[in-house]
Amino acid sequence: MHDVDQVIVLLERAPRRFYCEACLAQALGLSRAAARDAAMTVGAKPRYRYILWRCDSCDRVTGAVAFVPLPKCARCSWPIADNDAFVVGNDEVFHHHCWRVLESDARIADSRQLGQSSRELVRRSLGRLPWASP
Repeated sequence: MHDVDQVIVLLERAPRRFYCEACLAQALGLSRAAARDAAMTVGAKPRYRYILWRCDSCDRVTGAVAFVPLPKCARCSWPIADNDAFVVGNDEVFHHHCWRVLESDARIADSRQLGQSSRELVRRSLGRLPWASP
C-alpha cells in the first residue's frame, strides 16, 4: 500500500480528527519527509483539509491533515455540498429548501393550533350570552 493510501485509510477511520506529519510518520512507520509529502497530497484532495491546526494526537499546533466528510442535512440526510445553500440552526445543518419546509410545517401547526383555540373561545363566549342560557 502506498504512503498516500495509508494516510487516507488512517484519516477515514477517524473523521474530523487532525494529525500532524510527525504523528502520521509514527503511526504509519513512515519517514517524516514521506509523511509530509503524503499529508500534503491527501490534503489537496476533496473532503480532506491540510491546514495549520492543533494535532489531535500530540496537541501541537502545526500543519495537520484530516478527513472532513460533507455534512448531512438534519431533515433529509443528504450530503450538503460546498455549492448548496444551507442554514445552520440549533447546531444542525439543513439544506435551504429543507429549512423552508420545516418552517412551513411549524407555521401550519401554529395556525391549526390558533384556529382550534379561536373556535374554543368563540364557543365559550357564545355560551355566556344571556339568550344562550337555558
